[in-house]
This record gives sequence, C-alpha cells and structure tokens, in this order.
Amino acid sequence: MPVIGKCMENKKTYCCFNSKISRVIMQQGKNQLGKDWGSPQAPDCVGFSADELAKLQFNKMDLGEIASDIESKVTIPDKTAIESKIKKKMEGYEIKPH
Repeated sequence: MPVIGKCMENKKTYCCFNSKISRVIMQQGKNQLGKDWGSPQAPDCVGFSADELAKLQFNKMDLGEIASDIESKVTIPDKTAIESKIKKKMEGYEIKPH
C-alpha cells in the first residue's frame, strides 16, 4: 500500500509443524506459559525447552481436535466375526484326557 514518501509492506509469517498434535500443544502451551508468536519480522516458532515442557498442564489442554481424528480412524471389530473366528480356532484343538 503506497503512502506519499513512504513504502509500506504487509507481511505474514507462518509457523509450520510436523503434526497436528505438535501444533495443538504449541498453541495451547504458549497460552499457558504466556508466550506469544513474535511478530512477522521476528517470529517465534521455537519449541519448548525441557523446563517449559515440564510446566505444561496437559490435563488442561483441549485435545478434542486430535481425539476426533483418532476416533475417526478407529474401526470397532464385528463381535460376531470375532466369535466365529475363535469358535473355528477352538474346534481345531484336540482334547486329550489326562
């Protein structure tokens, strides 16, 4: 956006994470520790130190976003199919008297 006598620039910066869980923990952990993300000119995407990590209260974090991802990938086995498989396996065993 030009201004008379000055050159202004809008800049955005993004932090990238290897996984959703690392992003969620960083977002909520920074809030707990009172840390910010820095500025577009000097972003702070650095992970937590061991001391900072020890201070995080994971029980107070909302991990629902991660839980829903895990839940959507879990398949509950069919009870009837498992029972049938076990029955067939058991039928294959020979019972010998003592």
